[in-house]
Amino acid sequence: MSDTVSKSGLSGLQRSLILTAVVTQFLFLHGLVWRKLYDLDASILWSYASIPLLVLLALSLSRRLDLRHFFLATLEITLLKFLITASVLVLVLVLGGSPGAPGGGSVDRPIAIPSAPARAAAPPAAPSIIPAERRGTLTGIVRDAAGAPAADAVVYLSGGVDAYRFAPRSDAVELSNDGTGFRPVVAAIQVGQPLVLRALDGRLHTLAAEDADARQLFNAPVLSSGAPTTETFAEPYGVMSVWCTVAGAGESSGRLVVVAHPFFTRTDAAGRFTLADVPAGELEVSAIAGPSARGGKNVALPGQSTRELEIRLP
Repeated sequence: MSDTVSKSGLSGLQRSLILTAVVTQFLFLHGLVWRKLYDLDASILWSYASIPLLVLLALSLSRRLDLRHFFLATLEITLLKFLITASVLVLVLVLGGSPGAPGGGSVDRPIAIPSAPARAAAPPAAPSIIPAERRGTLTGIVRDAAGAPAADAVVYLSGGVDAYRFAPRSDAVELSNDGTGFRPVVAAIQVGQPLVLRALDGRLHTLAAEDADARQLFNAPVLSSGAPTTETFAEPYGVMSVWCTVAGAGESSGRLVVVAHPFFTRTDAAGRFTLADVPAGELEVSAIAGPSARGGKNVALPGQSTRELEIRLP
């Protein structure tokens, strides 16, 4: 029985052999893809780059090489390869596969900027000891542009404490996605403090982030099984925009503030906040609410004192 030749000039056997070669290359040649689902640049690039060469060889051997056949065959194999590998990746992700978490278990890993230059690891500095007489309290209210109290705003120290080192908070910050976006919309976290990511709608999500310069910092998986992914930050990135890269049009973005100290809190229903045991000195206090509102104030805080603030969000 003869091997049917398609309009692309490839026989069924040739098509199968080329697909087997490029899919095998994608899955294995540059590292097992299910162990590096979020770092597949090399695997993707080289598996597609080899298609024209294999098509050229197959058409030459069968003496059907011309420009039309080469173009159609390359396009045919490229589309088939995409369908196969995309289906495999979606299946692995839906089943809960993730680096370091076979079978959909929880993931614990630090987040770092992928493009950051390698640096020698240094032992962590001991936390600063701040005498009681060098500490004070900041309290006050956050108001929106109309003057109304801003409930559930994040208030944090954005300057004045760089000279100190602080042990990370042990309580976890949780961001959950129910299909409408990550909640809370605005959150703050300290370097080294656990960040728990969780999907509530049974779908795969990711938490992607970029800084104020639109530099993408990371893209962390959030498992469809609902199992938590626990992250920790190695550096104080400041205010980041966060969103889900696999989200539908109905999902909103948010903001996450990563700082090197534990001095952040949320306003209550009346828009009020308190930051206790803050190092005395010249401080900058910032507040963030919703997807875009942000305000701040500079304050001089003497030791063993309490300062009342009002922060307006433009």
